[in-house]
Amino acid sequence: MEYPTLQFPNPSLDWNKWFNKPVDEHCQWLFQVVEEMMEFFIIDLLKLPDVKPILIDLGIMPEFILPFIPEERMICFYTSDAEIEKHSNKSMIKFSNEIKNACTKLGIKTIERTPNMSVEEQFRLVCEHFKM
Repeated sequence: MEYPTLQFPNPSLDWNKWFNKPVDEHCQWLFQVVEEMMEFFIIDLLKLPDVKPILIDLGIMPEFILPFIPEERMICFYTSDAEIEKHSNKSMIKFSNEIKNACTKLGIKTIERTPNMSVEEQFRLVCEHFKM
C-alpha cells in the first residue's frame, strides 16, 4: 500500500476507541498523515511562482518545506491551547505546538489566531509581514 496512513482509518473502525487513543499515539498518526501528504504539498509548492507568500495553517512541519521555500516566504498561524481544546482534543494541541515550535525555532514568523481576531486583521498582519 503506497499511502497506508492516508487510507487508515477504515469503515469498520470503532470511532470512540479511535478518538480516545492516548494523546501521543493519536498525535503520531497526525504526523504520519502529514508525512504521507508531503509529496502532494511539495508538488503544489514547486508550481508556485518564486514571489508568492506561503501561509502555514498548522498542518505541515516546516523542515519538510524549507529545502524548497525560504522562511521569508512563510508565515504560520496558530491557535491557543485553550481554544484548540474547546473545539478539539489534546492530540491536536500537541500537534499544533510541535508545528508552532518548529516554525519559531526555524525563524518562521508566527501569529496567534484568536477568536476575536477578524479576517481583516489577519489579512493586515499577513500583508504587513510580506510588505504587500
